[in-house]
Amino acid sequence: MERLRTLFVSLYLPLVTALGTMALVQVAPAQPGWYGAALACLALPVWLVLLRLRHPPRERAHLPVVTLLVWIGACLALWGTLLDDNPAWQPVVCAALAAGGYLVFLLWPGSRHALAQVPQPGSAVLPLPLALADGTPVAQALEDRAALWLFFRGNWSPLCKGQVAELVRWQPALAARRARLVLVSQQPAARTRALLGPEAADVLICQDRELAAARRLGLLRRGAVPLWWRLFGHGADTVQPALMLTDAEGDLLRLAVSENDYARPAPAALLNLLGRNENSGAEGGRVAPPAHGTDGA
Repeated sequence: MERLRTLFVSLYLPLVTALGTMALVQVAPAQPGWYGAALACLALPVWLVLLRLRHPPRERAHLPVVTLLVWIGACLALWGTLLDDNPAWQPVVCAALAAGGYLVFLLWPGSRHALAQVPQPGSAVLPLPLALADGTPVAQALEDRAALWLFFRGNWSPLCKGQVAELVRWQPALAARRARLVLVSQQPAARTRALLGPEAADVLICQDRELAAARRLGLLRRGAVPLWWRLFGHGADTVQPALMLTDAEGDLLRLAVSENDYARPAPAALLNLLGRNENSGAEGGRVAPPAHGTDGA
């Protein structure tokens, strides 16, 4: 089912982009239905382009703004066509294809539903089959310290880039609790390092080339990479983005898995859990968000 969903998404987005472009070409005062068809078809592709420009750390699970625009466009297409004395139904057909496909895109079970059973809090999850670029096992590099782990897809995902940037801003809060930040991705470590600035020198970077760690944690998604990204050399399988918190003994405190491709977990709750777990007086309270953080849902 995951591969079928990926195939649908890979075909749906080019189709609605082409239909939306055609609708824009057809726009004329005499045929107002084409305005609605263009809006219904292009709402999602344009939003995805803007997402790549903004790379936020997360979006709402059901994309309410896009959903609203798609349905406004579909209603405009129908209304404009019904007002026409000599109606042409092509705008309605385009808008219906866009809206129907968008519902499938939004509601098709996937993402978290496709995952295996993930480990429960208290489980011993370390050591994982991960090492730093110099070959040092990551469990050894942690030096018996707690860690916040980000399992992400790579630089090709704007939301993953946003998550990395957000977590770097949380570095002072992690350092105050003697915790390390660990970034795990299938891509080479050099690509992950390119996302970081000099202030992130303490971040540990691991390449999960064969997704062995993701498989052990139940985060593997087979065949979930869109076809167009495979043309650029990315593999078919990927990871479901997740935040994991482990204590100094390597036991799992929490594994927060993304609800879907867009609703990513926020780090504040995990850091507050780390503070409570330490139970260290004043430093064990709630963690204030970074000054320029974007830790909203």
